[in-house]
Amino acid sequence: MRGRAEGRRRGRSAALDETQAAFVRHVALERWRDWEALAETLGDPRRALAEAGVFLERGAYRAPWQRLWRERVVDAAPPLDAALFAVIEDAVAAALAQEVAERRDRGDRPVEEDPEYRAFTNRVVARLLREAGAAIEPIEETPEGPR
Repeated sequence: MRGRAEGRRRGRSAALDETQAAFVRHVALERWRDWEALAETLGDPRRALAEAGVFLERGAYRAPWQRLWRERVVDAAPPLDAALFAVIEDAVAAALAQEVAERRDRGDRPVEEDPEYRAFTNRVVARLLREAGAAIEPIEETPEGPR
């Protein structure tokens, strides 16, 4: 039976990794859109890159997000074309990994319990459930448990 439990843990770990990768892509896309809007408003795409990396929503973990954004996006001066998205995504992935490590080191709740992360996963799950619609059978509660 030990092999089954380990397989389930590995399956959960893979699912968490995929969820984090999807969250990274989501945040990167938000930053890309913020950058586009700021570039149009400010008329200066390079300045807009710096402005897009504020990350107020990351709260106590904002500093590493801002540092990695500055180092990997602003200071790296990537081309301002489609390649910029890959640079942004890389910076976001590094920042999320840093936040996960800092949360673990501090003994804080995991990133999966962060309100922004939870809202993202809830939206994705809700969309998947809507798309699956009729393919999902309702769980019936009985005195013996779910059936």
